[in-house]
Amino acid sequence: MGRIHKDFALNLKFNSKSQFRKQRVLAPCQGEMMALFTCWSLHNYDESACRAAYLALQSCSRTAAALPRTHKATTNYHLAQLARQAGK
Repeated sequence: MGRIHKDFALNLKFNSKSQFRKQRVLAPCQGEMMALFTCWSLHNYDESACRAAYLALQSCSRTAAALPRTHKATTNYHLAQLARQAGK
């Protein structure tokens, strides 16, 4: 990659708030995990009483592992690389 003019890189600004809003994404099996922890707490950590919650978490984990992962935007990484090259 060629050298970038300093003025260009310093004036380059990315406003992530206007383009991408961060949405709170829950973990795929967070509800099932909390149900298991709550069950353990209520039943004094008796595994036999919380078997259904355990099986629900286990099946959720299996299905979540099969889901495809989403691609993260690399805009900030590339802007940092441009700024680093401009500083040289």
